[in-house]
Amino acid sequence: MLLIRPEDGRILDANTAAVEFYGWSRDELRRMAISDINTLSEQELRQEIENARYYKKSYFEFQHRRRDASVREVAVFSGKVLLNGRETLYTIVRDISDQLEMEKRFYLISQSMENAAIGVFQIAEEDGRVIYANKMAAKKMGYTVEELVGMRVFDFDPSFDMENWTRHRQEVRRSGGRTIESVHRRKDGSEFPVEVTVTNIHYKGQNYTFFFVIDITARKKAQAELLESLEQKEMLLREVHHRVKNNLSVINGLIHLQLDQIPDDRRLRGALLKTRDRIMVMAMIHNMLYHDQYLSRVRFDNFVQALASRLQAASENAESITLSMDTDPVFMDVIQAVPLGLIVNELLSNSLTHAFSREEGGTLGLKLKQDGEKSCVLTVWDNGRGLSEDFDLKRHSGLGLELVRILAQQLGSKILFHGGNGPSVSLTVEP
Repeated sequence: MLLIRPEDGRILDANTAAVEFYGWSRDELRRMAISDINTLSEQELRQEIENARYYKKSYFEFQHRRRDASVREVAVFSGKVLLNGRETLYTIVRDISDQLEMEKRFYLISQSMENAAIGVFQIAEEDGRVIYANKMAAKKMGYTVEELVGMRVFDFDPSFDMENWTRHRQEVRRSGGRTIESVHRRKDGSEFPVEVTVTNIHYKGQNYTFFFVIDITARKKAQAELLESLEQKEMLLREVHHRVKNNLSVINGLIHLQLDQIPDDRRLRGALLKTRDRIMVMAMIHNMLYHDQYLSRVRFDNFVQALASRLQAASENAESITLSMDTDPVFMDVIQAVPLGLIVNELLSNSLTHAFSREEGGTLGLKLKQDGEKSCVLTVWDNGRGLSEDFDLKRHSGLGLELVRILAQQLGSKILFHGGNGPSVSLTVEP
């Protein structure tokens, strides 16, 4: 409390609470005027002193400065008393800064809810009655706010009844909230899809339930259009893979017919057979893509296993050759799978043709292993005759290995040949 001389606003005295609040000592306050504390102008302050002096007002709200330069919101009760025969104003000061801040926050939050661009409901937990609805909730559903209040959730949300409302209430109590998709029914009977975020607040022994409702009609429409577009593109892509595979099969068939017309020219027949096998590799990849759920990528480990088994079964000395395969799951798109598939075909075919004699046989191995997160290593090896120690791919004149070199460059991979006993070929690819 402060005692103030009304004629000039001088502070005559201050109690302990005032000293603690303002931060000045009692003697310092006695040497000050109320204008040193109050943020009003001299003219405004003089008017308020007169109002208190002549009983026109007794309650005021001011901003008061403190010694630390902070400014606080205060409520002031002031009136005139006689002390030792002189008019004096008693001034009881209460800090209301926190209260006003709370009032401000309450106002902003309530206005935000009232004018939100989404529907906001407060729902009675026990029976699903609407206690509060904002303007957007009423607008979206074609009711007035007054009509909505008192309705039950079951009246406009057909997914709820009293039985599942009880289960829903228990789930919200347990989790504190949930987000669900539902349907709301307008006053005219039409329905629209909504996303409802349910929040449960526990306060002073009571549970309060709020619905925050978003109309997701546009989202659902966009999702349906996107899904339809994806389905159309998926159908188109499947058809592309199917037609490519069929066209390659036709070409293979033509080559097979051509082989029947060629006399016993081993070199020419061998070239056509290799061409047929290369086309078969591409057809296999497109066939796997056609049947794969992803369409844009193929399980390359499944492909190389199928290719190796097919080539081994078709070789002249199939019974004497054992396949050894060690593969990790590796996905590749068609841009990588086709050239790498052709490389595997050439390497396996070369080993099956040149590495083994009919009498001795041996083992043909293939490894496809992940090498970190972004690359894999393909290795083809055998325990057959082997390569010369000074083997150089660039000097090798065969079409098959020249094709391997070109395709490896296309993939940006470095291919390594290891000769001698147990020869192998390896290259690294980033799927």
